[in-house]
Amino acid sequence: MEIPRRYIDEAWKQVAAKSKDKDGNMKSLYEHTSEVMECAYVLWRLGYISNIHELGFLLDACMYHDAGKLTKEFQKRVHSEKHISFDKEKELPHSLLSVFAVPIKQYDRENFYILAYAIMHHHRFNYTYIVEDGHIELIKDIVHQYPQWFHMLKNSQLGHIEDKTNFNRKIRLTGLLMRCDYAASGNYTIEYSNDFLEHSLRTLNYDWNNMQRFCQEHGTDNVLVIGETGMGKTEGALWWIGNHKGFYFLPVRTAITAIYKRIRDMVHNDKIDTRIALLHSDTLSQYLSDSKGQKEWQELDIFQYAERGRRFSLPLIISTVDQLFDFVFRNDGYQMKLATLAYSKVVIDEIQMYDAELLAYVIHGLELVVQVGGKVNVMTATLPPFVRDLLKCHITFVEGMFTKHAEPRHSIKVLHKRLNSDDILSCYYENEKEGRSNKILVICNTISEAQRMYDRIHEANDNIHVDTFHTRFIGEDKKKKEEAILEFGRTDDGQGNIDKRTGIWITTSICEASLDIDFDYLFTELQYTTSLLQRLGRCNRKGVKVICGYNCYVYTEIDEKLIKYKGRTRGFIDADLYHLSVQSLEHVDGPVTEEEKMQWLEEYFTTEKVQNSEYYQDYQRAYKGVVIRDEVSDLFDIPDQLRHILSIDIIPSTVVNEEKSRERYERAIEVLHNKSCSLKERLSAKNEIQALAVPVNGTTYYRLKGEGYHSQEIPIVDLPYTKEKGLCTTKDLINAFSDNQML
Repeated sequence: MEIPRRYIDEAWKQVAAKSKDKDGNMKSLYEHTSEVMECAYVLWRLGYISNIHELGFLLDACMYHDAGKLTKEFQKRVHSEKHISFDKEKELPHSLLSVFAVPIKQYDRENFYILAYAIMHHHRFNYTYIVEDGHIELIKDIVHQYPQWFHMLKNSQLGHIEDKTNFNRKIRLTGLLMRCDYAASGNYTIEYSNDFLEHSLRTLNYDWNNMQRFCQEHGTDNVLVIGETGMGKTEGALWWIGNHKGFYFLPVRTAITAIYKRIRDMVHNDKIDTRIALLHSDTLSQYLSDSKGQKEWQELDIFQYAERGRRFSLPLIISTVDQLFDFVFRNDGYQMKLATLAYSKVVIDEIQMYDAELLAYVIHGLELVVQVGGKVNVMTATLPPFVRDLLKCHITFVEGMFTKHAEPRHSIKVLHKRLNSDDILSCYYENEKEGRSNKILVICNTISEAQRMYDRIHEANDNIHVDTFHTRFIGEDKKKKEEAILEFGRTDDGQGNIDKRTGIWITTSICEASLDIDFDYLFTELQYTTSLLQRLGRCNRKGVKVICGYNCYVYTEIDEKLIKYKGRTRGFIDADLYHLSVQSLEHVDGPVTEEEKMQWLEEYFTTEKVQNSEYYQDYQRAYKGVVIRDEVSDLFDIPDQLRHILSIDIIPSTVVNEEKSRERYERAIEVLHNKSCSLKERLSAKNEIQALAVPVNGTTYYRLKGEGYHSQEIPIVDLPYTKEKGLCTTKDLINAFSDNQML
């Protein structure tokens, strides 16, 4: 678009903006500013900016944001063939100087401060720079050198720019300006239109249930949806998003990938690069894996596709919360993330799976999203009343609770003892004897226990098909495992008949969130009632199997070392919540309806009953901590506590010691560090290395690193690994992994 003449003189066309076009030519300040303003109009045309006054305000911010680049010193640095460092004695950051180009008389005080804040912070900026010795005088000197473009502000006016008045408007405008500026500088499309989702849902020709219709009818509200497993909450969430920009967050990467594939197929593979993105730490690897042998991907630039997701340009993004919700820590660029969510619809699926600290960060993040104008949908099969209360403290929801009101899917036997292989094998042999479908799912609270259970069953009878699935497999093995359990655990055989197979799968809580598997029998350790309800949803998921006796066995005694009591640092299972979970099952024996399961939560997990628990206290401390820091600081480092939502890859030495893997690894390393190789070749090499890596949580990594393991981009660690059981921990390293063994 053309910049209105009142804004500029010919100098804007003569000076450089630093950014380059697609051919590598330097853009003029006029060209760059025009493109930034055009990005603002794209947001307007897509309906992401609905108020004409907000559009005008954003256009003004776009117009003035780089005016500080007009100075001779800046232009000298930009045009120099040699690097010239920024000189604090002669120059000002261009984002600061640009504030002095804004014609203050055209705005009232409130709007001027909002506009000035956005311009000052469209690049990371520390306000203390202004008040450092000598900088006020430097500001005056530079402003007086260019009276045609800049004018001096009073010290009091500079001070008001940084106050917390109208903070939500300031953040929203800053973030929108950043998105427009980055898109124009990077020569990419700022947003693609969502004109397909509702049509895609209609082509499914489903008989939509009452939960899905509720979501469709309340697309303009914040909603809190509780629906039993198998009701199609994913489709309900998509109806709620409709033809709008949407983010779909899940707590487990495996579940995210499964949901992404499901929606991707729904919205047509041939247009995915402008419609839906997967966003987690291993996105590129997943895209490269999906593209192999797929006709729909042949013309797709996978690397450009991944970048569109990373830049939040696609209308539907499936993600882990750590990719966006770190904005609550005010890290670099947080305004851009929050401003994007401000015009989006945000779905949080299975919120009860987060630990106390992360739950606090997510709830505070949702609170901020609503404050700046976004809409949120919290949906789950199991929501404890105390979590519902925590959410409603900050957000007003329209609530809906839904069940199928069908016959019981589960007949439960509660056993007050440890989960053991003898019981599992006894069930297996009995089913074989009677000729029954014999798909048995075993869910353990830790990876270590799942591995031990695999050993016991395999040693008892190596003719039984037994397999394991958890997070601690290398990338290529985990993909095969996931595909295998989804295939084994399907409900029907594709011809409308019940899929009948024989075998035992041993897993962890990784299978709780959105993994579409349907087993005949469940043996599970107890953790919390919330997780139990999720685990039950993986057995007789569709409710179409005949129940003969019990089909679910719950073992209430667990490893004492896993229980976290007050004053005890070890353990990840809160003692109070665990004991309440045991109490909730006290009278359970036999068939249980979905309504009865919901009642377990409503009766035993109220705020009154859990408020003295370590979990609840940890939540309160984390929430208060992030809010206090939110109020007193603009930017601060992400605390160490966030490491537990970030995964770090390691490579087991036993993997690279195998000859073929060693050759793959060494070839990939050679390419990765060869600067003559193309970016695509290096990224493909990185993907090859990641295929040999296992993700561990950050705390585990730093403990291992402290024990003297290699310090590389992806470190090689001296721990045993097998394709059957995954990464194994020796006795002397068990404690290092105790923080995150549950997945």
